[in-house]
Parts: sequence; C-alpha cells; structure tokens
Amino acid sequence: MSGIEIYGTAALDSRPKKKTREHRLIHLVHDREMEFARRLLVIVAETMNRPLGEIFGQGRSSRIYPARMVAIMALREFTMLSKTAIGELIGGRDHSTIIYGLERAARATWMPGKMTEIRQRMMMAEIRQRGGEPSQEPTIFPPLRVRACDDGTRLGS
Repeated sequence: MSGIEIYGTAALDSRPKKKTREHRLIHLVHDREMEFARRLLVIVAETMNRPLGEIFGQGRSSRIYPARMVAIMALREFTMLSKTAIGELIGGRDHSTIIYGLERAARATWMPGKMTEIRQRMMMAEIRQRGGEPSQEPTIFPPLRVRACDDGTRLGS
C-alpha cells in the first residue's frame, strides 16, 4: 500500500523506524481501546463502591480484591486487550496474575450479578453520552475523527 510514511525512533534504538499507515491505525485503535478501558474501570470502581486507586494499588485485602477481580473480568470481557495489557493497566501486574484473577473470578458465585450491573451502568453511561437517546448498537469507542493525508487518502486522527 502506498502513502505517507512516518518515521520515529525506538526508545532503545536511535535508528529511524519506518511506520506505515496500517501501523499508525493499529496504534490508534489501541489508544481508543485504552481510553474505553479507563472509562470502564471508573464504572467498575463505582459499581464496587471502591476508590479507583485501590484497584490500581498494591493492597491485597479481602475488601479490595473482589473489586480488582471484577475489573479484570470486565476488561477481558468488554475489551480486546491482552492479559499483559490488562496487567499493566491494573497497577503493573504480571499476566499470570491476570490469569489467576480470571480463574478465581470464574468460580465466584457473585460475579454474574456484578457483571450484569456493570453492563447496565455501561448502557446508562452511553445513553447519557448520547444525550438521552438509547442507541441500537452499543458504541465501544468514541467517534473516530478523520483527516486527509498528503496523498489524498483519509486517515483516522
């Protein structure tokens, strides 16, 4: 595919790296996914009646861990983030911690009720965002702004 080529440098390597339009779009989608994940974590914190900082924190008490399990389960269900990315988002945890949390959450008898409550809160947040009009399909990402490139094609921005 022809088009504009973007050059950048890697953090540990000073040689320029060629980035194509597809590479940029992949990062754009990932950024939108992370933005959605952060909004989802706010909904989880409200649902579980816990401060957001506790979900990210290092605490392991019995009052914090359920909220973290719900956050992990919600991120896995409602986003396409990898277990490693979820671990980074939830306070820099390892992917094996996320796997353990998912296994434990799957065994929790109270989890289906909490996930239903999160789905309802997500729908209400979307209705408020749209100005009171319920949508036919849920919007996962905010609207994508599009701009023209130098070669006349369009690229998300």
